Amino acid sequence: MKLRLRYDAGDGKGTFSVVHWPYEDSPSYRKKKTFDETGEWSLHEIGGEAGAWVTLNFWDMPYSFGRQPLEKLMVGRDGDERVLFTETDPDNCPDVVLRRSE
Repeated sequence: MKLRLRYDAGDGKGTFSVVHWPYEDSPSYRKKKTFDETGEWSLHEIGGEAGAWVTLNFWDMPYSFGRQPLEKLMVGRDGDERVLFTETDPDNCPDVVLRRSE
């Protein structure tokens, strides 16, 4: 799976595209259960030490068998690296961790 975020300077939001993106609670390795799409993303900060999350708003909302696409990613750290993950608690060994690629 791949997520590409494009940032609108100063807005805390931008556009995105996904490739082989999973539906909620679907393993990303099952290609028949994924889709490609675009949309807008926004960053939401949580008060205190809790951090932030990114919300994905798809322009053409894909549905499959009544399942919704994965739309919320938590912002966290893995060592010194900033990452996005699908779990609300990074100590629970998240199933999906998205890392920045060069």
